[in-house]
Amino acid sequence: MKKKILKVFLIFAILLSVTAAICIHEVNGYINTHTWATISLGGTRETDTADAFYEEHEYMKGDHISTGDISLLITKIRHNGDVTFKVERGNLYTGNGEKIKSDTISKNEKITYRTDNGNIQLNVISVGYE
Repeated sequence: MKKKILKVFLIFAILLSVTAAICIHEVNGYINTHTWATISLGGTRETDTADAFYEEHEYMKGDHISTGDISLLITKIRHNGDVTFKVERGNLYTGNGEKIKSDTISKNEKITYRTDNGNIQLNVISVGYE
């Protein structure tokens, strides 16, 4: 009798685990395709005439943030406001002069990067869901 109860409990635990895994996978897929971040982009371009700029847009995973000779691909937006991007075009540097290939910025964290002809500042203002 104990073996039958153990088998039933084991089958129930396996079914519950598989169902939970499927639900988590579906929720993560939904978050990846229905989450956006409002990001501000500001900075300066050092050309013949110094040019300052500021703009704010909503971005989703797969969108590009582009300005001047810089293009950043958004690769991940987390529900807590962390936005990960990779540099697709141009050169982006830290304040120390290290070249960046990708980075993650957090909500309400203003980060200034240097470029070949100026600087840009990124700030995740908010995150939303559909």
